[in-house]
Amino acid sequence: MAAGVAVVRTRPRRPPRHRAAASNVPDALPSIALLAVYLALWGFGGFAPRTLLFLALLLMLFGETWKRSLVYAAIMTAGVVAAFQYGLRVTLQ
Repeated sequence: MAAGVAVVRTRPRRPPRHRAAASNVPDALPSIALLAVYLALWGFGGFAPRTLLFLALLLMLFGETWKRSLVYAAIMTAGVVAAFQYGLRVTLQ
């Protein structure tokens, strides 16, 4: 939980390439496309590597450096896996 708060509270070192705005749909298209690919690959591979890659790419898309993106994605993925497998006792494939 603390790692998730640390991720949310940190600011990217460079300005994001895409700013969120309700009227600026074209800027949201890369995120939507990445989500569509993530969901299309749902049955392939394991949950953890697929989610790690998705989150890292999404964070890089939002302007985070690749190193920080990988670290944050690994922390978030580990937290989700731990919550589901140990907290909820649900196996993620």
